Amino acid sequence: QYTGGQPRRSQKWGKDPFGAAICWAEALGPTRFDGWDANGEPVGKPYPTPLIVNLGTSEEQTDNTWRPLKEMGRRGPLIDDPRVREIGETKIDLASGGKLEPATTSARARLGAPMTFVTLTESHLFTLQGGFRRVAGAVKRNVAGMDGRWLELTNAWDPTEGSEAQVTAESGDERVHVDNIES
Repeated sequence: QYTGGQPRRSQKWGKDPFGAAICWAEALGPTRFDGWDANGEPVGKPYPTPLIVNLGTSEEQTDNTWRPLKEMGRRGPLIDDPRVREIGETKIDLASGGKLEPATTSARARLGAPMTFVTLTESHLFTLQGGFRRVAGAVKRNVAGMDGRWLELTNAWDPTEGSEAQVTAESGDERVHVDNIES
């Protein structure tokens, strides 16, 4: 039902570990709709060769999601999962040919990549200044072209900056799930 989501929470709530867990689900789980079973319940299937990207305006921002994502793979049951080929410092390779990787908004070459799921870390910092909103828009269009999804992980924004987080939350787009808890 949704092509994008935005959990907006206060600092230190755990948005990035949450986003990392969703990345693993998108990488390995049956997260794509595949019809209905005999009882009328939805059935899922995995994306065949996912390309999952943690996008931020800097390497430090991508690390917010990338570090817990790597640690979940290295310290949990995924360490022995045959679907996970290698967990490296800058890329995770899957047996399906898919991969997970961090990228900054300065890596404009990634914009045409066939991404199937993207986290936009700290989307309240994706402003018009520096062209970050343009990058976010291009990434969201690319993901949509792959029948993929995106997840903005954000704090409250400065309403004078016109950030991607603000635009998303105020768009009223019924395909985007905005989940805000004020604290």
